[in-house]
Amino acid sequence: MSAPTDGVISAAGQVEQGIMLQAKGQSFEIAELLGDANHPFQSGSYITTYLSPRDYHRVHFPCDARLETSTYVPGTLFSVNAQTSQHIPRLFARNERLVMNLACEHGQIAMVLVGAAIVAAIQPFWQDHPLTARRFESRTMNSVEIAQGQEAGRFLLGSTVILLTEWSTDWAFESGESIQMGDALIQSL
Repeated sequence: MSAPTDGVISAAGQVEQGIMLQAKGQSFEIAELLGDANHPFQSGSYITTYLSPRDYHRVHFPCDARLETSTYVPGTLFSVNAQTSQHIPRLFARNERLVMNLACEHGQIAMVLVGAAIVAAIQPFWQDHPLTARRFESRTMNSVEIAQGQEAGRFLLGSTVILLTEWSTDWAFESGESIQMGDALIQSL
């Protein structure tokens, strides 16, 4: 599995009873992030990448997979920098986001593109314009086959991408480390 974008890892670890860490002292429920209580990530892993305004703003699929569903979850548009993620409870679960559910050879993955202040625009690969619905919208993708590295979408300015796996993962990066799109994310399965 490869890094879907450039940025800095803001958090990485294991999901515990459906809860993931946002920043030191801040956590939230995966069900709230995904807008779906029926998810396979109850005891999986997560890695969160912050994209600053200077980073590459396109997001790519981390593995060969089938894109099964896409869900737009409306929300607020708080800034997502290190300071706000430490002080705003449930920040990523409150901001606007696009959840893409993928089936890869090792199991289920969710890739969550989180909007932010100023951004307010997430553009998935299947549209020629940013999402603007501002209402909950789920779409079955009829198991669209995607290739590792294929463009998934883009932000119109920096933001955050969260990857969730249904299995326990030994991430190759830790909080605070910089990554580039295409870097190997997993040490071992």
